Amino acid sequence: MKARTIALTGGASLAIALLAFIPANMIESLINKRLAPGAQLTGISGTIWSGAATMQIAEAGRQINAARGGRIEIPLTWSFAPTSLLRLRLGADVMASGRALSGKARVEAGLLSMRLRDADIKAAMESLGRLHQNFSMLKPGGELQIRSSGAPLSIDYLAPHAMSGRLDFAAANVRVRSIAGLPIAVPLGSYGGHMVFDGQRVNYQIEKSSGLLALTGGGHIALGNSREFHYKGYAAALPGSPVWLAQMLGSFGRTSPDGRASIDYKTNW
Repeated sequence: MKARTIALTGGASLAIALLAFIPANMIESLINKRLAPGAQLTGISGTIWSGAATMQIAEAGRQINAARGGRIEIPLTWSFAPTSLLRLRLGADVMASGRALSGKARVEAGLLSMRLRDADIKAAMESLGRLHQNFSMLKPGGELQIRSSGAPLSIDYLAPHAMSGRLDFAAANVRVRSIAGLPIAVPLGSYGGHMVFDGQRVNYQIEKSSGLLALTGGGHIALGNSREFHYKGYAAALPGSPVWLAQMLGSFGRTSPDGRASIDYKTNW
């Protein structure tokens, strides 16, 4: 038994040593095949053990290989995480350092799925608005923070890429610069809650709200072919908010005597 343990330990050590010297650009085509057509990794350097690259994500209605603009660029670095081997997975601690996205997460690859754990990621809402036409019309602003909550987020490799897990979110100083063509210059508020991933559906719940626009409730985001956004809850324009905010809420749902608007909103995205 002791000899077997020594042999297994030696074999694992040899595999890790070999992994440390594999150039990262050797797997560039494999990764980009998975990311196509909406994103790609460029400028890959270093090794699988420790390296760097730039993630390019296509903006709404643009091609990733556009000659000028048309993409969001996020610098990435990574380093091998040996402790992931205890979970029978190959893991790396990934760091993002771009204006659009920054933060860290551990990414672990297994035979059937990928897992995301220990995530603490911040994204500029202005950049997120550039990724989809429906969001870009609102010209959103603010900062969105995503953090791991207990169990890791798991994503299957095979279609339809079923997901499971939970993440917490905090959206700070949320603002939209245009609603129905009207310019808006004030932050609406800050919000916090959680998301539960179930197959191709993301269920979310708003648990904290502050600012001019008070929100409660939740809904879901359906991915895949359905691509549906649903919000059901209450919204209220708090004292000190501009008159147009209360008027806008009245157009979205029924307003109760206490000034809250009951909203049940669905749209495809």
